[in-house]
Amino acid sequence: RMVDVPGLEKRRGQRSFANWDEFLPAELVAESEETVRGLIDRLLSLGPDPTRERVQGEIDECVRRFNELDASREHSWICTIEREDISVVLWGLVDLCGFNGSEEWLGERDW
Repeated sequence: RMVDVPGLEKRRGQRSFANWDEFLPAELVAESEETVRGLIDRLLSLGPDPTRERVQGEIDECVRRFNELDASREHSWICTIEREDISVVLWGLVDLCGFNGSEEWLGERDW
């Protein structure tokens, strides 16, 4: 079990939420994209063989950031589609870190 460093680096250059462009404010999309890029940078900084606890800590931090973004608006904007999209992105990053992405990684989620 090792981090797929090239996979994470490639993933960093890709958009996570392009399909939101049509129906969410541009600043929310941009902040969400940046939140994921920041997570990828922190995961890469853990090195090639991080502990599950360290990866979980970074995922938790990212989930809390999405909680803050959701709470930053008068009305919650993370609904079914966004919830599923964020979850799939985070699970994919967990997989690239050599673990199995699943609901249990998202314990800090308010959305």
